[in-house]
Amino acid sequence: MDLHRVIEQPAFIEAFEETPLVAHIPGYIEKVPVDIGKVVTGPRYDAMDRLVKPGEVLAQLSVPELLAEVEQKKALVKQAKAEVDQASAFLEVAEAYILTATAQVREAESSRSRAAASFDYWKGQYQRVAEAVDQGVLEKQVKEETLNKFKAAEASRDEIDAKVLSAKAMAKESEAKRNKAKADIETAKARVLVANSEEARLAALAEYRFIRAPFDGVVTKRNIHTGHFLQPGAGASSVLFVVART
Repeated sequence: MDLHRVIEQPAFIEAFEETPLVAHIPGYIEKVPVDIGKVVTGPRYDAMDRLVKPGEVLAQLSVPELLAEVEQKKALVKQAKAEVDQASAFLEVAEAYILTATAQVREAESSRSRAAASFDYWKGQYQRVAEAVDQGVLEKQVKEETLNKFKAAEASRDEIDAKVLSAKAMAKESEAKRNKAKADIETAKARVLVANSEEARLAALAEYRFIRAPFDGVVTKRNIHTGHFLQPGAGASSVLFVVART
C-alpha cells in the first residue's frame, strides 16, 4: 500500500488580471445575460491589430434618446451631402451661363464692328451728299434720305454698344455666380466633415450602451440587475462587473 504525504500551507489565489467594469453613459439596464462564474470571451483582433469581433456583452443599457440623436446626426450627414450635390449642380449651371455669356459677348463685339463700319460708311456718304447738295449737284431730298440712314446707322451702333456692355455685365455676373457656387461647395463639404464627426462621436457614445468583456476570463462579481439606473461615477459603488483572467 502506497503512502501519500500531504503538506498544507496557508496561501491565496490571485487572478493574473482583474478588471472592474463601470458605466460610461447613464441609462437603465435592459439586459444582463451573464452571471457570476460565467466564462466570457474578449475582443478579437486581426494581424494588423484591427478589431474583428468585440468582446462578449455582459450587460446592455437602454438609451433611446442617444440612439435618436445618432439617427438625427445621420440625417444631417445626408443633408450636408445633398447640399454638396446641389452646390455642384449650381456650379455646372454657372459654368454653362459663362459659356453662353462669353458667346454673347463675342456676337455683340462682331455686331458692333459691323455697326461701326456701317456708321462710318453713312457718315462719309452724308458728308459727300451734303457737299453735292450745297453745290447744287444733288437735290435736297437726297441729303435728307442720306441723313436718315446715317442717323439709323448711328442708332444701330449705340444699340450694339449697349448690347456689348450688357453681355459683358452678364459674363461678370455669371463668373460671380460660378465663384459663389465653388465657395458653396467648399462650405457644404466642410458641413459634411462636421456632420460626419458628430455622427461618429455619438455613435461611439452609443456603443458604450454595451458593457463588454475586456478579455477572455470569468465574471467574479456582478452588482447590477435589470431595471437598475446607472450613472457614471467613480468609486466601488459604480462597479458593475469584475472580470478576472485566471
